[in-house]
Amino acid sequence: MKTITSSSLSAGILSAIIWIAASMDFASAKDGEKTYELPSLKYVHSVTLLVSGDDVSGTLSSQEYGEGMSASVKFTGTISGKTLTLKLAGDAELINIVAPNESGMHTWRIGENEGKETLFIPINARGEVKPVEMPLALKP
Repeated sequence: MKTITSSSLSAGILSAIIWIAASMDFASAKDGEKTYELPSLKYVHSVTLLVSGDDVSGTLSSQEYGEGMSASVKFTGTISGKTLTLKLAGDAELINIVAPNESGMHTWRIGENEGKETLFIPINARGEVKPVEMPLALKP
């Protein structure tokens, strides 16, 4: 028979707490407004995301440095875990967003990149055959 020590019990409880925290739904744990950003050589891409329960809304913007071109698209939708299902209002092609699925919805995801919370948006990148994910890091 194996004896449970206080240190093994503490380690087990700590592991369970970490697993529960990692498994928590993004929406329930993170209600409020967040801004994600990806500065590139020519543009700054940003997303302002407002989460309220399972509902999300916000704006995706792309701004050329200086007084150059800018475009923005508003969106609404839902969040389940770390997956956002969105309806974009306006012309997403201005920002090279991948076309919506058959139901007219876009799917974005929240993950981690280089240790930072990151919003991944499928885009049509120049010279690529398949869509790629544009990573926008959470602004502190």
